[in-house]
Amino acid sequence: MDAGHSKRPTVKDVARLAQVHFTTVSLALRDHPRIPQATRDRIRRIAEEIGYKRDPLFMALVARRGGAQQPVPTPRMAFITNRSTREAFDAGVHLRGFYEGARLQAEAMGYSCDLLFAGPGAMTAEALSAHLKQTGTEGVIIGAFEPQLGTIEMDWSRYAVVKIDARYMAPVATFVSNDQMQVARLAHQRLRALGYRRIGMAINRHDEEATGGLFSAGCLVEQVGFPLSERVPPLSFGYNLRMDSAARQFREWVLKHRIDAVLCNWTSILDLAAAAGFRVPGDLACCCVCLTEPVPEGLAGVVQNHRAVGQKAAEALALSLKTGARGVPARPSFTYVEGYWRDGASAPAVV
Repeated sequence: MDAGHSKRPTVKDVARLAQVHFTTVSLALRDHPRIPQATRDRIRRIAEEIGYKRDPLFMALVARRGGAQQPVPTPRMAFITNRSTREAFDAGVHLRGFYEGARLQAEAMGYSCDLLFAGPGAMTAEALSAHLKQTGTEGVIIGAFEPQLGTIEMDWSRYAVVKIDARYMAPVATFVSNDQMQVARLAHQRLRALGYRRIGMAINRHDEEATGGLFSAGCLVEQVGFPLSERVPPLSFGYNLRMDSAARQFREWVLKHRIDAVLCNWTSILDLAAAAGFRVPGDLACCCVCLTEPVPEGLAGVVQNHRAVGQKAAEALALSLKTGARGVPARPSFTYVEGYWRDGASAPAVV
Protein backbone atom coordinates (compact mmCIF):
# COMPACT_ATOMS: atom_id res chain seq x y z
CA MET A 1 0.00 0.00 0.00
CA ASP A 2 1.28 3.48 -0.79
CA ALA A 3 2.43 5.45 2.22
CA GLY A 4 0.14 8.32 1.16
CA HIS A 5 -3.00 6.28 1.80
CA SER A 6 -4.72 6.48 5.18
CA LYS A 7 -4.67 3.06 6.91
CA ARG A 8 -8.05 1.37 7.04
CA PRO A 9 -9.08 0.24 10.59
CA THR A 10 -9.13 -3.53 11.05
CA VAL A 11 -11.07 -5.91 13.28
CA LYS A 12 -7.91 -6.26 15.39
CA ASP A 13 -7.86 -2.49 15.99
CA VAL A 14 -11.41 -2.72 17.39
CA ALA A 15 -10.44 -5.74 19.50
CA ARG A 16 -7.42 -3.93 20.95
CA LEU A 17 -9.47 -0.88 21.94
CA ALA A 18 -12.31 -3.01 23.34
CA GLN A 19 -9.81 -5.30 25.10
CA VAL A 20 -11.39 -8.46 23.70
CA HIS A 21 -10.37 -11.15 21.22
CA PHE A 22 -10.98 -10.31 17.55
CA THR A 23 -13.38 -13.26 17.25
CA THR A 24 -15.51 -11.60 19.93
CA VAL A 25 -15.60 -8.45 17.79
CA SER A 26 -16.68 -10.48 14.78
CA LEU A 27 -19.49 -12.15 16.72
CA ALA A 28 -20.61 -8.88 18.32
CA LEU A 29 -20.85 -7.09 14.97
CA ARG A 30 -22.97 -9.98 13.70
CA ASP A 31 -25.25 -9.53 16.75
CA HIS A 32 -24.52 -13.06 17.98
CA PRO A 33 -26.51 -13.94 21.13
CA ARG A 34 -23.44 -15.54 22.75
CA ILE A 35 -22.06 -12.01 23.33
CA PRO A 36 -23.79 -9.97 26.07
CA GLN A 37 -25.86 -7.07 24.75
CA ALA A 38 -23.82 -4.48 26.64
CA THR A 39 -20.59 -5.84 25.11
CA ARG A 40 -22.14 -5.84 21.61
CA ASP A 41 -23.21 -2.21 22.04
CA ARG A 42 -19.74 -1.18 23.33
CA ILE A 43 -17.94 -2.91 20.45
CA ARG A 44 -20.28 -1.36 17.86
CA ARG A 45 -19.67 2.08 19.35
CA ILE A 46 -15.88 1.62 19.21
CA ALA A 47 -16.07 0.32 15.63
CA GLU A 48 -18.12 3.34 14.57
CA GLU A 49 -15.80 5.80 16.34
CA ILE A 50 -12.67 4.54 14.51
CA GLY A 51 -14.48 4.07 11.19
CA TYR A 52 -14.23 0.28 11.03
CA LYS A 53 -16.54 -1.45 8.56
CA ARG A 54 -16.66 -5.11 7.67
CA ASP A 55 -15.68 -5.98 4.10
CA PRO A 56 -18.94 -6.89 2.32
CA LEU A 57 -17.14 -9.25 -0.08
CA PHE A 58 -15.57 -11.10 2.86
CA MET A 59 -18.93 -11.22 4.62
CA ALA A 60 -20.51 -12.75 1.54
CA LEU A 61 -17.76 -15.37 1.33
CA VAL A 62 -18.14 -16.31 5.00
CA ALA A 63 -21.91 -16.50 4.65
CA ARG A 64 -21.62 -18.77 1.60
CA ARG A 65 -19.10 -21.09 3.27
CA GLY A 66 -21.11 -21.25 6.46
CA GLY A 67 -24.42 -21.82 4.73
CA ALA A 68 -25.85 -18.67 6.31
CA GLN A 69 -29.30 -17.68 5.18
CA GLN A 70 -29.19 -14.01 6.23
CA PRO A 71 -29.06 -11.51 3.35
CA VAL A 72 -25.64 -9.99 2.72
CA PRO A 73 -25.61 -6.47 1.21
CA THR A 74 -23.95 -6.06 -2.17
CA PRO A 75 -20.80 -3.91 -1.82
CA ARG A 76 -21.10 -0.63 -3.70
CA MET A 77 -19.02 1.79 -5.68
CA ALA A 78 -20.24 5.09 -7.13
CA PHE A 79 -19.67 6.75 -10.51
CA ILE A 80 -19.97 10.52 -9.95
CA THR A 81 -20.62 12.90 -12.85
CA ASN A 82 -20.87 16.69 -12.81
CA ARG A 83 -23.73 16.64 -15.27
CA SER A 84 -27.03 17.29 -13.53
CA THR A 85 -29.53 14.82 -15.01
CA ARG A 86 -29.61 11.42 -16.65
CA GLU A 87 -30.77 13.03 -19.89
CA ALA A 88 -27.78 15.39 -19.94
CA PHE A 89 -25.46 12.53 -19.03
CA ASP A 90 -26.77 10.25 -21.79
CA ALA A 91 -26.20 13.02 -24.34
CA GLY A 92 -22.46 12.41 -23.90
CA VAL A 93 -21.67 9.22 -25.81
CA HIS A 94 -18.29 8.98 -24.10
CA LEU A 95 -19.88 9.32 -20.65
CA ARG A 96 -22.35 6.55 -21.39
CA GLY A 97 -19.47 4.35 -22.49
CA PHE A 98 -17.40 5.10 -19.38
CA TYR A 99 -20.28 4.29 -17.04
CA GLU A 100 -21.44 1.19 -18.90
CA GLY A 101 -17.91 -0.23 -18.84
CA ALA A 102 -17.54 0.55 -15.12
CA ARG A 103 -20.97 -0.86 -14.23
CA LEU A 104 -20.50 -4.13 -16.10
CA GLN A 105 -17.02 -4.68 -14.66
CA ALA A 106 -18.19 -3.80 -11.14
CA GLU A 107 -21.04 -6.30 -11.37
CA ALA A 108 -18.67 -8.98 -12.68
CA MET A 109 -16.57 -8.47 -9.52
CA GLY A 110 -19.54 -8.57 -7.14
CA TYR A 111 -20.16 -4.83 -6.73
CA SER A 112 -23.00 -2.55 -7.70
CA CYS A 113 -22.11 0.77 -9.35
CA ASP A 114 -24.42 3.71 -8.67
CA LEU A 115 -24.58 6.69 -11.03
CA LEU A 116 -24.69 9.91 -8.99
CA PHE A 117 -25.25 13.43 -10.34
CA ALA A 118 -23.23 16.27 -8.78
CA GLY A 119 -23.72 18.94 -11.44
CA PRO A 120 -25.30 22.38 -11.05
CA GLY A 121 -28.63 22.04 -9.24
CA ALA A 122 -28.04 18.35 -8.41
CA MET A 123 -26.35 16.81 -5.34
CA THR A 124 -24.15 19.11 -3.26
CA ALA A 125 -20.94 17.88 -1.67
CA GLU A 126 -22.77 17.57 1.66
CA ALA A 127 -25.63 15.60 0.13
CA LEU A 128 -23.22 13.39 -1.76
CA SER A 129 -21.17 12.65 1.37
CA ALA A 130 -24.35 11.82 3.30
CA HIS A 131 -25.54 9.50 0.54
CA LEU A 132 -22.21 7.66 0.37
CA LYS A 133 -22.22 7.21 4.16
CA GLN A 134 -25.82 6.04 4.25
CA THR A 135 -25.25 3.45 1.52
CA GLY A 136 -21.89 2.31 2.89
CA THR A 137 -20.11 3.33 -0.31
CA GLU A 138 -16.35 3.73 0.18
CA GLY A 139 -15.16 3.69 -3.45
CA VAL A 140 -15.85 6.40 -6.03
CA ILE A 141 -15.03 6.99 -9.68
CA ILE A 142 -14.83 10.67 -10.59
CA GLY A 143 -16.36 10.25 -14.02
CA ALA A 144 -14.85 12.68 -16.52
CA PHE A 145 -15.84 15.93 -14.80
CA GLU A 146 -16.03 18.83 -17.27
CA PRO A 147 -14.35 22.13 -16.26
CA GLN A 148 -17.19 24.36 -17.46
CA LEU A 149 -19.61 22.55 -15.10
CA GLY A 150 -17.52 23.06 -11.97
CA THR A 151 -15.88 20.77 -9.43
CA ILE A 152 -16.86 19.32 -6.08
CA GLU A 153 -14.84 19.55 -2.87
CA MET A 154 -15.03 16.62 -0.47
CA ASP A 155 -12.91 14.87 2.12
CA TRP A 156 -11.47 12.40 -0.37
CA SER A 157 -9.32 10.79 2.35
CA ARG A 158 -12.39 8.81 3.40
CA TYR A 159 -12.68 7.02 0.05
CA ALA A 160 -10.85 4.92 -2.45
CA VAL A 161 -10.81 7.17 -5.55
CA VAL A 162 -10.18 6.61 -9.26
CA LYS A 163 -10.48 9.39 -11.83
CA ILE A 164 -11.47 9.23 -15.47
CA ASP A 165 -10.02 12.35 -17.14
CA ALA A 166 -10.68 15.43 -14.93
CA ARG A 167 -6.94 16.13 -14.70
CA TYR A 168 -7.68 19.76 -13.78
CA MET A 169 -9.24 19.04 -10.37
CA ALA A 170 -8.35 17.54 -7.00
CA PRO A 171 -7.68 14.94 -5.82
CA VAL A 172 -4.58 13.56 -7.48
CA ALA A 173 -5.64 9.93 -7.71
CA THR A 174 -5.31 6.73 -9.70
CA PHE A 175 -6.12 7.86 -13.24
CA VAL A 176 -7.61 6.14 -16.30
CA SER A 177 -8.21 7.79 -19.67
CA ASN A 178 -8.27 7.38 -23.40
CA ASP A 179 -4.80 8.13 -24.72
CA GLN A 180 -5.53 11.54 -26.23
CA MET A 181 -1.89 12.13 -27.17
CA GLN A 182 -1.83 8.85 -29.08
CA VAL A 183 -5.11 9.54 -30.91
CA ALA A 184 -3.94 13.01 -31.98
CA ARG A 185 -0.63 11.62 -33.20
CA LEU A 186 -2.32 8.75 -35.01
CA ALA A 187 -4.71 11.12 -36.80
CA HIS A 188 -1.81 13.29 -37.98
CA GLN A 189 0.11 10.24 -39.18
CA ARG A 190 -2.84 8.80 -41.11
CA LEU A 191 -3.73 12.13 -42.72
CA ARG A 192 -0.10 12.61 -43.79
CA ALA A 193 -0.09 9.09 -45.23
CA LEU A 194 -3.23 9.95 -47.19
CA GLY A 195 -1.40 12.87 -48.78
CA TYR A 196 -2.49 15.91 -46.74
CA ARG A 197 0.19 18.45 -45.90
CA ARG A 198 -1.46 21.34 -44.04
CA ILE A 199 -3.21 19.58 -41.15
CA GLY A 200 -4.89 21.58 -38.41
CA MET A 201 -6.40 20.50 -35.09
CA ALA A 202 -9.55 22.14 -33.66
CA ILE A 203 -10.32 21.30 -30.04
CA ASN A 204 -12.58 22.41 -27.17
CA ARG A 205 -10.75 24.27 -24.42
CA HIS A 206 -12.57 22.33 -21.69
CA ASP A 207 -11.54 19.02 -23.29
CA GLU A 208 -7.93 20.16 -23.26
CA GLU A 209 -8.17 21.05 -19.58
CA ALA A 210 -9.95 17.82 -18.67
CA THR A 211 -7.26 15.68 -20.32
CA GLY A 212 -4.22 17.69 -19.25
CA GLY A 213 -3.48 19.16 -22.69
CA LEU A 214 -2.73 15.79 -24.28
CA PHE A 215 -4.51 16.53 -27.56
CA SER A 216 -2.26 19.54 -28.14
CA ALA A 217 0.78 17.62 -26.95
CA GLY A 218 0.17 14.94 -29.58
CA CYS A 219 -0.34 17.58 -32.26
CA LEU A 220 2.88 19.42 -31.38
CA VAL A 221 4.95 16.23 -31.20
CA GLU A 222 3.89 15.29 -34.71
CA GLN A 223 4.27 18.78 -36.18
CA VAL A 224 7.86 19.06 -34.96
CA GLY A 225 8.71 16.65 -37.75
CA PHE A 226 6.89 18.70 -40.41
CA PRO A 227 8.57 21.37 -42.56
CA LEU A 228 8.04 24.82 -41.03
CA SER A 229 5.85 25.80 -43.98
CA GLU A 230 3.43 22.96 -43.16
CA ARG A 231 2.97 23.57 -39.43
CA VAL A 232 -0.49 24.82 -38.38
CA PRO A 233 -1.33 26.23 -34.92
CA PRO A 234 -4.28 24.47 -33.20
CA LEU A 235 -7.66 26.20 -32.92
CA SER A 236 -9.06 26.25 -29.38
CA PHE A 237 -12.79 26.76 -28.97
CA GLY A 238 -14.03 28.51 -25.81
CA TYR A 239 -16.58 27.25 -23.29
CA ASN A 240 -20.22 26.79 -24.37
CA LEU A 241 -19.56 28.14 -27.86
CA ARG A 242 -22.57 28.36 -30.19
CA MET A 243 -22.34 26.72 -33.59
CA ASP A 244 -22.52 30.03 -35.52
CA SER A 245 -19.63 31.53 -33.50
CA ALA A 246 -17.60 28.35 -33.80
CA ALA A 247 -18.22 28.23 -37.56
CA ARG A 248 -17.00 31.80 -37.92
CA GLN A 249 -13.76 31.08 -36.02
CA PHE A 250 -13.30 27.83 -37.90
CA ARG A 251 -13.65 29.45 -41.34
CA GLU A 252 -11.18 32.25 -40.53
CA TRP A 253 -8.64 29.75 -39.19
CA VAL A 254 -8.90 27.39 -42.17
CA LEU A 255 -8.54 30.20 -44.72
CA LYS A 256 -5.74 32.00 -42.89
CA HIS A 257 -3.57 28.88 -42.65
CA ARG A 258 -4.62 27.31 -45.97
CA ILE A 259 -5.58 24.09 -44.22
CA ASP A 260 -6.39 21.03 -46.33
CA ALA A 261 -7.33 18.59 -43.52
CA VAL A 262 -8.80 19.11 -40.04
CA LEU A 263 -8.89 16.79 -37.05
CA CYS A 264 -11.35 17.61 -34.29
CA ASN A 265 -12.82 15.91 -31.22
CA TRP A 266 -16.36 16.92 -32.22
CA THR A 267 -18.43 14.17 -33.82
CA SER A 268 -20.35 17.07 -35.40
CA ILE A 269 -17.26 18.18 -37.34
CA LEU A 270 -19.06 17.70 -40.68
CA ASP A 271 -21.88 20.00 -39.52
CA LEU A 272 -19.31 22.56 -38.37
CA ALA A 273 -17.51 22.49 -41.71
CA ALA A 274 -20.81 22.87 -43.58
CA ALA A 275 -21.84 25.80 -41.35
CA ALA A 276 -18.47 27.41 -42.15
CA GLY A 277 -19.17 27.09 -45.88
CA PHE A 278 -16.85 24.20 -46.74
CA ARG A 279 -17.66 21.10 -48.78
CA VAL A 280 -16.25 17.88 -47.31
CA PRO A 281 -14.11 16.43 -48.78
CA GLY A 282 -14.21 18.75 -51.83
CA ASP A 283 -12.86 21.84 -50.04
CA LEU A 284 -11.56 20.29 -46.87
CA ALA A 285 -10.91 16.82 -45.46
CA CYS A 286 -12.18 16.19 -41.92
CA CYS A 287 -11.74 13.52 -39.29
CA CYS A 288 -12.89 13.08 -35.70
CA VAL A 289 -10.50 11.82 -33.01
CA CYS A 290 -13.31 10.89 -30.58
CA LEU A 291 -15.35 8.31 -32.50
CA THR A 292 -17.36 5.53 -30.90
CA GLU A 293 -18.61 2.34 -32.51
CA PRO A 294 -20.82 2.29 -34.50
CA VAL A 295 -19.02 5.06 -36.38
CA PRO A 296 -21.21 7.62 -38.23
CA GLU A 297 -21.32 6.70 -41.89
CA GLY A 298 -18.57 8.29 -43.97
CA LEU A 299 -16.72 9.95 -41.08
CA ALA A 300 -13.00 9.14 -40.86
CA GLY A 301 -11.09 9.30 -37.61
CA VAL A 302 -9.88 7.56 -34.48
CA VAL A 303 -12.20 5.26 -32.53
CA GLN A 304 -11.80 5.46 -28.76
CA ASN A 305 -12.74 2.59 -26.44
CA HIS A 306 -14.73 4.36 -23.73
CA ARG A 307 -16.05 1.10 -22.27
CA ALA A 308 -12.51 -0.20 -21.75
CA VAL A 309 -11.67 3.01 -19.84
CA GLY A 310 -14.66 2.50 -17.53
CA GLN A 311 -13.78 -1.17 -17.10
CA LYS A 312 -10.20 -0.41 -16.08
CA ALA A 313 -11.39 2.31 -13.68
CA ALA A 314 -13.68 -0.18 -11.91
CA GLU A 315 -10.89 -2.78 -11.77
CA ALA A 316 -8.50 -0.27 -10.18
CA LEU A 317 -11.13 0.87 -7.68
CA ALA A 318 -11.97 -2.71 -6.65
CA LEU A 319 -8.27 -3.36 -5.99
CA SER A 320 -8.06 -0.29 -3.75
CA LEU A 321 -11.18 -1.35 -1.85
CA LYS A 322 -9.91 -4.88 -1.31
CA THR A 323 -6.51 -3.73 -0.07
CA GLY A 324 -8.00 -1.07 2.20
CA ALA A 325 -6.37 1.83 0.34
CA ARG A 326 -8.01 5.18 1.04
CA GLY A 327 -7.20 8.80 0.26
CA VAL A 328 -4.60 10.28 -2.06
CA PRO A 329 -1.79 7.87 -3.01
CA ALA A 330 1.83 9.01 -2.81
CA ARG A 331 2.47 7.50 -6.24
CA PRO A 332 -0.75 7.38 -8.29
CA SER A 333 -0.84 5.14 -11.33
CA PHE A 334 -1.86 6.32 -14.81
CA THR A 335 -3.51 4.03 -17.37
CA TYR A 336 -4.13 5.08 -20.99
CA VAL A 337 -6.26 3.19 -23.52
CA GLU A 338 -5.21 3.58 -27.16
CA GLY A 339 -7.56 4.24 -30.06
CA TYR A 340 -7.48 2.95 -33.65
CA TRP A 341 -7.92 4.57 -37.06
CA ARG A 342 -11.04 4.13 -39.18
CA ASP A 343 -11.01 5.22 -42.83
CA GLY A 344 -13.96 7.22 -44.12
CA ALA A 345 -15.19 9.23 -47.09
CA SER A 346 -14.60 12.52 -45.22
CA ALA A 347 -10.82 12.05 -45.60
CA PRO A 348 -10.05 10.20 -48.85
CA ALA A 349 -6.55 9.70 -50.22
CA VAL A 350 -5.23 12.70 -52.15
CA VAL A 351 -5.06 11.89 -55.87
